[in-house]
Amino acid sequence: MQKEYVDFLVIGGGVAGLRAAIELAPHGEVLVVTKDIPTESSSEYAQGGVAVALSDEDRVGIHYRDTIRAGAGLSDEEAVRILVEEGPGRIQELISWGAEFDREGTKLAFTLEAAHSRKRVLHAHGDATGRELVRVLIGKASTFSTVRRYPFAMLVDLVVSRGVCLGAYVLRDRKVRAVLARATVLATGGGGQIYSITTNPPVATADGMAAAHRAGAEMKHMEFVQFHPSTRTSHVYLDLRHHDAGFVKERFPRIYSTCLTYDVDITGDLIPVSPAAHYMMGGVRTDTQGATTAQGLLAAGEVACTGIHGANRLASNSLLEGLVYGARAGASAVKSNATAPEPPLELSAPVRTIPQHDEIRGRLRRLMWEKVGIIRCGESLTHALDELALWEFILTNTYATRRELELKNMLETALLITRGALKRKESVGAHYRTDSPKGEPGAFPCPAG
Repeated sequence: MQKEYVDFLVIGGGVAGLRAAIELAPHGEVLVVTKDIPTESSSEYAQGGVAVALSDEDRVGIHYRDTIRAGAGLSDEEAVRILVEEGPGRIQELISWGAEFDREGTKLAFTLEAAHSRKRVLHAHGDATGRELVRVLIGKASTFSTVRRYPFAMLVDLVVSRGVCLGAYVLRDRKVRAVLARATVLATGGGGQIYSITTNPPVATADGMAAAHRAGAEMKHMEFVQFHPSTRTSHVYLDLRHHDAGFVKERFPRIYSTCLTYDVDITGDLIPVSPAAHYMMGGVRTDTQGATTAQGLLAAGEVACTGIHGANRLASNSLLEGLVYGARAGASAVKSNATAPEPPLELSAPVRTIPQHDEIRGRLRRLMWEKVGIIRCGESLTHALDELALWEFILTNTYATRRELELKNMLETALLITRGALKRKESVGAHYRTDSPKGEPGAFPCPAG
């Protein structure tokens, strides 16, 4: 097997991964591995904005309280404090690198979003905030000769020896190679594609979560998946007709153009909105420095669980988390020099195919949507676990194609979500069980049938 050695390996090219790479760049050679083109990530599609306490009417203490309240009592207070205190500096840093946030005259324009008690959400080009952050971070990273990008490379597994992470096995052009590094930063995003209806891009198949779990890293809060919106019907309607058409087009340019392709003019039509899997609060457990329980492995962004979001993410905190904790994970990785007492075992030869893997993928996604979705109960979760167990043979092999590797990761993560949801008996935050004392029995039917 071909081997490559770098100082630092970053897996994922969204906001968290890019910010980590920038932090690492002055300290050695950095390789940024992306499954698709460098700009394809959940960060690129983030339209909501980035929350930060920078307006005249806001304070970091107020942002802290709003975040804690949204997390329904399960947020890590120290992690939240770091987020809100370091956030303003990270945004000012982005502006100094050329980020173009929307303004009212010469001042930054802040908007009010759900569960925020102050106007603190910044946008860029109306509804293209994530794209703007990625643009600026890629531009900054490209100024370092030490940062290399490795696109169209799929994470197969982490290279591990006796609990120490030494790098990763990656698949490119149907060939697997080992990339060995002093430290590895996971920034692979979430896993919305586990569900049949999702806002996430096709790359979001929980690859980092599954690989970290296989490597022995501790996982946390996997049962908490955020859906937007959660309603009792198949869809609701948004009405923007009370706004001037010019304002709507300027404020939501990407949404306006996208909806037109579906024959919906958001300046004059009611806009149908249906629930979708949106964000995973759980993931690979890290400390406030981005360190996981596996030596040499760090994680940042949606793949990680710092504890900031608790049981429910406060709107627009995720991009800020990627910036703050991406930088922290990078700084922590600089201090790492992962070595193992013995070399790792070679990766087993890939199995070429999973029979009917696309059919299984579709069935898995529908199962998770119907039984482990917005509304859950013990019966539906047990049913889902039994169904998922039928495909556990997939987890014992290594595969040579992206689609099959993704299915393996989706299945592994689906099992983690379902087991976590079955274990947590009470309804809290984004986890709603009809058989919970707080679940208002009879308000919603159990999805077991």
